[in-house]
Amino acid sequence: MATGGEEAPEGGGAVARGADEEELSFEQALQRLEQAVLRLESGELSLDEALAVFEEGVRMARLCGRRLEQAEARLLVLLEGERGVQAVPFQPGSPSLVQPQPPGS
Repeated sequence: MATGGEEAPEGGGAVARGADEEELSFEQALQRLEQAVLRLESGELSLDEALAVFEEGVRMARLCGRRLEQAEARLLVLLEGERGVQAVPFQPGSPSLVQPQPPGS
């Protein structure tokens, strides 16, 4: 366990912050979130350690949420058109994901 200053996650290694955290994949962030939960549930942390681990858990949960939003934006939306079902790229901010094609267009 680290003493004073920044806490190191169990298993060693420095706590990634800011730009370093943004480089984590969804799976890496989820693993770090799970580790934070396990450490908090252990009940063996001091108050300061628990707060540092909780803060990391919140950052990892938010990062996981952003990664899921990014994945959702990359999914293809299926639209039914004249030629049947067509795959079109998802357009963030579009008013409707499914817009029926008017006949003859």
